[in-house]
Amino acid sequence: MPLINRCGGGGGTPQLCGQVENFKVIPGTTALTAVLSWTAPSPDEDNSFVGARIVRKTGSAPTGINDGTVIYEGTALTYTDTGLTAGTTYYYRAFAYNARTKYQTAKRTVSLTAMAVGVDMVFGNNSWSAIRQVSDLGEAQNFWSVGDRKQITINGKINGATFSDAQGNAFILGFNHNAEIEGANRIHLCIAGEQYTPSNGQATYKAWVDEYNTYTGAFYMNESQKNAGGWGSSNMRKKILGTSITSYTGTFLGALPADLRTELKSVTKYTDNKGGDCTKAASVTATTDYMFLLSPYEIAAVKNTSSSWGVVKVNPYEYEKQKQYDYFAAGNSKSFYCYEAGSYYDGILWSRSPHGEHSSTGSGGYLEFCSTSGDGQLCNYSRGIIPCVCV
Repeated sequence: MPLINRCGGGGGTPQLCGQVENFKVIPGTTALTAVLSWTAPSPDEDNSFVGARIVRKTGSAPTGINDGTVIYEGTALTYTDTGLTAGTTYYYRAFAYNARTKYQTAKRTVSLTAMAVGVDMVFGNNSWSAIRQVSDLGEAQNFWSVGDRKQITINGKINGATFSDAQGNAFILGFNHNAEIEGANRIHLCIAGEQYTPSNGQATYKAWVDEYNTYTGAFYMNESQKNAGGWGSSNMRKKILGTSITSYTGTFLGALPADLRTELKSVTKYTDNKGGDCTKAASVTATTDYMFLLSPYEIAAVKNTSSSWGVVKVNPYEYEKQKQYDYFAAGNSKSFYCYEAGSYYDGILWSRSPHGEHSSTGSGGYLEFCSTSGDGQLCNYSRGIIPCVCV
């Protein structure tokens, strides 16, 4: 509760109080509403703060206490504005006041475009359009949590493998992940198959795989055993996942639900885009992706790893541009599994990171991710994939 000063008695004039802090607005849980909140000035050593006046205006922010519609004045620290018009942007300004109703005019303004739908606190109950609008406001973390999921259906032919009404999940990896590099106001999501709970009780998602080896090489990184061109030029990125939001026939982008695909945002990812020896700083460059695979560092914060090939080395300059996702940092690095020919396996997933040459073949490959470690693999082998997107 705010400190309320009636300032009676001594006849003195209370000083102008400080301005309210943390002034925010988010969409309401019902359509055409906005929820405003603020906190009392801090410090408020002489208890001069009494309450706040909230003024609303369209077109531009209010310039004073009477410039617009006064929607609230009182001692509360939150208010729900109702009866808004969909698509209209509303500007709100807060004015703290003291016991003599003297208003603090230091600027505290926020704005919101009214939504025709309410925002459900259960992530999966929202439309992708509503989710995108909340994401645009940068307020998604105030409604949902990392790990929340929404069921989806995958339909389409992806590099020879056909999916017909395949049930899957889009689950939240993080909010505004690595935003300074990858882009702000984004919800990062993994597109996985059905959920399965193994004997250890950890909820696990199915990778997209060729379950019965019907389609040879359906999810291979490159057509040869070499990693030339790295992630940016890989067969996986261009022909399987897809790089265009408008031309996507035969790719995973095309198999997504149309209402999700419409709301996708691009993300900037830094990966080794040259391949070869995987040790040069200049090889790590940016790609703009609408669908991408994870890197080993984004999953488990692993760098070089031991495998049957010996030490598998990934370009160390990748890690300077990457961060581990909150979902995995919370202990969910074993969240994927493969199901082939009637048997369950620990996650054997392609990552987007190429690795150095195998001593036995002289051919560069890619790192597949198995539980909490990596393993080198040649590029023309088919492995499970868990694509990711941003809205």
